[in-house]
Amino acid sequence: MSYHKLYKPSPTYKEYVQATKNHTWNILEGSVRSAKTISNVQAFAAGILASPDSLHIVAATTSIVARAVWIENDGLGLAHIFHGISTITKFEGISALRINLPNRTVWVLMIGMSNAGSYKSFRGMSIGMVGFTELDLLDPETVEEAIRRTAASKYRRFFIDFNPCGPKHRIYGDDLTYSVDRLRDTIPEKVNYKHATLTDNPIMTEERIEEIASEYPPDSVQFQRFIQGKRVDAEGLIYRWSPWNTLNSYDVKDYIGYVLVADIGEEDSATVFLLVAITQGFEELHIIKEYYHKNAGQKGLAIKMPNDYADDFTLFIRESIELMGVYPEMVYIDHDITFNRELRKSLNRNEMANIRYKYAIKDEIDDRIKTGISLLWTKRLKVYEECENTIYSYKSAIYDPKLSLKGKYVRYDAPKEGTMIDCLDTAEYGITHFLKRIYRK
Repeated sequence: MSYHKLYKPSPTYKEYVQATKNHTWNILEGSVRSAKTISNVQAFAAGILASPDSLHIVAATTSIVARAVWIENDGLGLAHIFHGISTITKFEGISALRINLPNRTVWVLMIGMSNAGSYKSFRGMSIGMVGFTELDLLDPETVEEAIRRTAASKYRRFFIDFNPCGPKHRIYGDDLTYSVDRLRDTIPEKVNYKHATLTDNPIMTEERIEEIASEYPPDSVQFQRFIQGKRVDAEGLIYRWSPWNTLNSYDVKDYIGYVLVADIGEEDSATVFLLVAITQGFEELHIIKEYYHKNAGQKGLAIKMPNDYADDFTLFIRESIELMGVYPEMVYIDHDITFNRELRKSLNRNEMANIRYKYAIKDEIDDRIKTGISLLWTKRLKVYEECENTIYSYKSAIYDPKLSLKGKYVRYDAPKEGTMIDCLDTAEYGITHFLKRIYRK
């Protein structure tokens, strides 16, 4: 057995991994990029050698993520620890790592646990150890079933990691078997708990930590959660809008490329088109052209149908090409089949059949919010002053108070109450297109 990469754990993690030998519940809570999962992988590997049980589970939101985190982990996963004696295969139809130890064969099942009913894939099995990554994102019923499946285990161990959530999140309460604080209070002798921060990551230099920390406002939820590893609720305004985020003028010669995005509103939501451009040197993203229309409250001819929006977007594309002097890198639309059909008709009718477009891809909302906060704070996202609706959307966006209590940091969306997140969704489509380039800086 050998690693393909050298990894030297910090003193915190050395102590943690050693303690897993004598504790049933092994829990790592802390900031992102603090190397929590790597330490649990190491502890899990040691458990495989110590346990006489032959069937174990590693879990994440999906089986693909479980494989990436527990089995691969950029050359530090179980497949690499047991290199030469392990194979990725199937166990009763479930993706698994088969490890051929000298005296027995061990199976590690990769299970996705984010959806209700995920437990059905392993129900009835007798499990030895279980590893949970991002515990707060997993389906409680499935987690409880996995715990029950270890009742007959000869070496009962749980290896858990997650980023801090709001103080009222269910994983800290009293309702679940695996509630972290309840376990620590009621059976402290069985709990091996460590709080981790970026400084616990052995490959993270002080300069790198400072660089990561500088990407978020110090008073933001993201800074407190992801940098300091604190348990905080998401409340109030999401974004910090500063004078530098408003673009008073621009020169099209400053841009190396741009995309156009259309997000068609439904019912009380608005329809939004945006032009998102990236500057020379990949230094900044600018939103410089906006279309905004909401059918709610309109009457008569002011109410627009899908074909009207298609014609408007066709005109928006034409005007953008004339403005920028070149064609866009890509045109994105949201997943609206009717608009897709009408747009193709409109482009053909207006002799613009050469325009190609595709459905946009959204990252997870938590990641999109985090990216937006970072880009605004670091002066890499600016909006032209005439794009008033987009600016207002950033200035007024707040966290959804009810979902925040469940650990979900999303924007409050209530069009009937006057909230405006449509521009933000549209902007994020365009921002996603440029992310790899903008983060080269």
